[in-house]
Amino acid sequence: MTIWEQLHPMTVHFPIAFLLVGWLAEPLAVWLKVPRLGPFGFWCGVVGAFSLLGAVITGGISSTALRSLPAGARWMLDAHGFWGGLAFVTAAISCGWRMALGSEVGPFTRWGSWTLLGIACGFMVVSAHLGGMLVYEMKLPAAGR
Repeated sequence: MTIWEQLHPMTVHFPIAFLLVGWLAEPLAVWLKVPRLGPFGFWCGVVGAFSLLGAVITGGISSTALRSLPAGARWMLDAHGFWGGLAFVTAAISCGWRMALGSEVGPFTRWGSWTLLGIACGFMVVSAHLGGMLVYEMKLPAAGR
């Protein structure tokens, strides 16, 4: 087992936590009237996007070591990578859009970037489900197994 095959399972949980917390912090900032939660959620989204990039890179490198796969696993592996990459691009656009406008972010930008981050979370959940199916249903190797 290469180091990349060991790194990928260790990197996939950070984006899930950071992106979901970042996505939930924005409405909580409004509903609970705690304005500090807004920037906290934004920076969680930024950290989540960068950690998602790490998960996509380690997954792409470790998937090259998989030569023979069970029937249906190649399609599932490709779809897992596609949805993970799409989640990263969407999260990066969301955070980049908000960063480009600086500190004066209006409601359209705030809720628009929040919506994009929610879409990125959805893409990430699809990718995570496919990754779990690859490990637990298709019996692909994972670190510690």
